[in-house]
Amino acid sequence: MGQGPLAEPLQHGQEEASRPLSALPTSKDPTVLAALDDWENTWFPIADATLTRHFPAVRDLLFLNLTQTEGIEVIISTSTFIERLAAMAKGTEGYGEDGKAARALLEARGLDATAIGQAEALLAKLGPMEPPQPDPQLPKPRTAEEFAKLSVADISKAIGAPPTMVLVAPPSNAGFAVVGDGTITKPGRYLVLCAIPTGADPAAYMAAAAKSKGGPVEVPGGPPHYMEGMITEFTAQ
Repeated sequence: MGQGPLAEPLQHGQEEASRPLSALPTSKDPTVLAALDDWENTWFPIADATLTRHFPAVRDLLFLNLTQTEGIEVIISTSTFIERLAAMAKGTEGYGEDGKAARALLEARGLDATAIGQAEALLAKLGPMEPPQPDPQLPKPRTAEEFAKLSVADISKAIGAPPTMVLVAPPSNAGFAVVGDGTITKPGRYLVLCAIPTGADPAAYMAAAAKSKGGPVEVPGGPPHYMEGMITEFTAQ
């Protein structure tokens, strides 16, 4: 069973650096914004190059829908970057043991507590962001029923963020967490679904899921169970 935030559009502050920013305030101190932009321009390329060479899978997770920005958008991109580095250090949100090792390497490259503190101090000076207002030109968020008509790849693309958790359990047995620890820690809308193909061999799926570390699991079978109705959504406050 996979679970992740619905993100069309993202609500309640879910991580997403590419969301529309037309409604964000523009009255932030330009000097502080410029300093934060310089920080981003320094550390994003270093993290990208270092992880691409040594931990490419961790790099892809860190920079999922996250790119260098400028102006007011740098507040969101830098905040997201710092939050993901914290998750990487803990090995949560899909980073695992490779994430811990990757974070230690970045610290050795200079992206340590002092560097993070510099960005956090700039973010504190800029103050909290006002929630973006819905863009009337965007489509309404999709329902679980609408997501049930999409492929697994299209759902992942639409959500635009790694799953909060992935739980796998054989029939009539206790399961285990492949991603996350079974706890929801952030408010937002969440999609819950079973992506196991109908008719798939449970043992084969369990073995493939254990090796995937939260990534796509490919085993023979029919359409995923969520297309047969094993899908729902909920909102965490």
